Amino acid sequence: MNNNLWAKVGSIDLPLKITLNDVLTVVCECLNVNINDVKGKKGTDDLVSARKMYGYFSAKYVPKAPMIAIGHAIGKDHSTVHFYKEAVQNMMFTKDKKYVGSIECIDDKLIQMKWSNQYYTRNPETVEINSL
Repeated sequence: MNNNLWAKVGSIDLPLKITLNDVLTVVCECLNVNINDVKGKKGTDDLVSARKMYGYFSAKYVPKAPMIAIGHAIGKDHSTVHFYKEAVQNMMFTKDKKYVGSIECIDDKLIQMKWSNQYYTRNPETVEINSL
């Protein structure tokens, strides 16, 4: 068992795992947009920003997920996800406080999620446990 991927909670070994759905949920919470709208066809600025952030943070926190899978979750192809990822990387040094604040909100929540017991999955093949 790889110790970097598992945490011991009492007598139970729990994997430290963030899913693509977790990333999408956090992005939508921080940007105050609806998940179904992000998955939809609308191209408003707030939804495009959410899709870009989702692409970037999915690649960061779910590194083994293929770009095709990341894009499929929001109805985009892998090349669009690659563009989204680069766009956020380029914008990370902007002076726009709202944009930087959104990035920090998402990053903070995903880091907290990674280490919080309430988001652990007992067995990846079965169901997620909301709290222990």
